Amino acid sequence: MLSDIYKSFLDFFVGYFPRISWKVIGTYFKAIEYLNKTQEYERETDMPMLPMLALNPSGDFVIEEKYGRMLWRFPYLAGGFATEVYNPIYKDRNITITPNFTRLRGDLEIVIATPSYYEYLDYKVALNLLFGGMDRYIYPNFFNLFIILPDNIKDLIYLNDVTGQTYPIDIPDSETKLIKTIAQNKLVYPGTIKPIFKMTSMSDHSTRFGGIDDVPSWSLGFNVEYEIELPTQFIVESDYLLEHIDLDISLGVVYSKNDIYGIPPQEIRSFTANYDWHIADSTNSSASVTPDVTIDNLQDREFKIRYYHIVTQEESDSTADIEISLPEPILDKQLLMIIYPYGKMTYDQYSISNDGNTLILYVKNLKLETGQFLELYVYQCQLPLP
Repeated sequence: MLSDIYKSFLDFFVGYFPRISWKVIGTYFKAIEYLNKTQEYERETDMPMLPMLALNPSGDFVIEEKYGRMLWRFPYLAGGFATEVYNPIYKDRNITITPNFTRLRGDLEIVIATPSYYEYLDYKVALNLLFGGMDRYIYPNFFNLFIILPDNIKDLIYLNDVTGQTYPIDIPDSETKLIKTIAQNKLVYPGTIKPIFKMTSMSDHSTRFGGIDDVPSWSLGFNVEYEIELPTQFIVESDYLLEHIDLDISLGVVYSKNDIYGIPPQEIRSFTANYDWHIADSTNSSASVTPDVTIDNLQDREFKIRYYHIVTQEESDSTADIEISLPEPILDKQLLMIIYPYGKMTYDQYSISNDGNTLILYVKNLKLETGQFLELYVYQCQLPLP
């Protein structure tokens, strides 16, 4: 990635100085060697020698100290917050894919070799005009960028094991291109970046090299510090739009065998909230800022009875879902609360089947050990609130 960035930097400076016809990425000595071989094998000796620009990239770059150290730039600190900073490259009702950028600071050494002292002076003045003197940041034009999407993003398939909905994603504006450095076709996403530059020093490199009269002897060197943001991570969110929620607000005092959990509620006030985001089932839709919310099924539930189940050795060793017979039919899953040593079980850890007579525990989402207490709190509905 950085090698392409350095070439873009070279093209930027060459574009500012129209007379430069030779451009090389490498040290000044390598550039002179290249010119000598070109003069010997590939051009007429009586052709006029035009200026040359050599860019020597330094591999010594660091994370920028101020804006580059924001927590959301790092995946193990607060990377998820980057979804609030950058626009996603893909978004539908179920999935968003957002790139996260790392801000780097590095240095470039650039040498301009000129055929005469007069042109040497011209470039020195032009550089001061370009950068506005030393240590002043300039903002060049946007650079085109192509993000190579990793295969696990390109081949991502959405699968909802609850609704059964599944489909492959199709990232808009992306296209397959041949990446010459690896000789492979990859899916790329176009974008733009805007680095900043400042000139930190300027020096005279006018010493004859190569021993050939036609090689320019007047050379101007200058160092440039750059800052740039490059995409280094992708954040994939699945089912990020809240469309339906069952919320319980509870209070009360009941002793629990599993004291690591605390106090299960004696009474529960529950309601159902439905969110309408006004977003169509397509990849190019966007959600409104404020969804329409409707609340229904407002009611109170009161504690009825508590049952216990002790996990057996066979159940703790089981790799298949565990079925437990309930002492009474429970037709509504919201009328059952299960407490175990790690807290309250969630609805992705259990379900009720067989007309409310069988409790199914999903072992892939649970950590069960022999002798653990499962407390089954059964509630009953009061009359709906007006």
